[in-house]
Amino acid sequence: MGATNALLALKRWSGKVPGASMLALTYMALVSKDKDDWPWYGNGQEAIAEFGLGRPNPDRTDLRAVQRAIGPLLAAGAITVDRAGANRGDGNTLARYRLNIHEKADEEHRKWTETDAGKRRASKPVDSPRETTVSGQDAREKVTQETTVSDARDARNRRTKETEETEELEDQGISGSSTTTSHPSRAESAAVIPLDPLRRTSRAAQTMAAASANRRAAEAAHRARKETS
Repeated sequence: MGATNALLALKRWSGKVPGASMLALTYMALVSKDKDDWPWYGNGQEAIAEFGLGRPNPDRTDLRAVQRAIGPLLAAGAITVDRAGANRGDGNTLARYRLNIHEKADEEHRKWTETDAGKRRASKPVDSPRETTVSGQDAREKVTQETTVSDARDARNRRTKETEETEELEDQGISGSSTTTSHPSRAESAAVIPLDPLRRTSRAAQTMAAASANRRAAEAAHRARKETS
């Protein structure tokens, strides 16, 4: 199989790509054929997850780890996609990767880039190791994640604004009896705010009435003393 290819991959790319990427490349080289001038791998990302990265029974999380490992290999030129694979429902892809691990592979790669297929591929640079559009499930997951982050950010902003409004009301002498985040509307606030001066007016009226009553009582007592004398 590809024992020689695996050694050549290690010799050329070890230390030039991250560790997980090197593991993935070594596995791809190991199951390729030594006799091919431009070795290739096409067994899918599930096999890379299980045998290259040591993730048995891979799920979507494991496949994303494979995609993160493949990204640096594509960026460094250690592998080339010459045939994109369609995303399956489980997230696995069966793209075919050519392994640029020795001089013969470099020459075949150069020849391929001059063909129509190579030029078409070169005109559409790979931005994602999936080599295909995002599946519907992943798109839904992405929208859900973005919505969750947005909702959390909005809620945090609302709490900050409500806290500032509460502090402003307290500075104005208007304290609330509840620590909840709900606040009265503008109309309700307009009806509530005038109550403070009304209370002050009522207390003043009560004080004046009490003083008048005391004065009348004093006058009555004075008249009673005069009549007695």
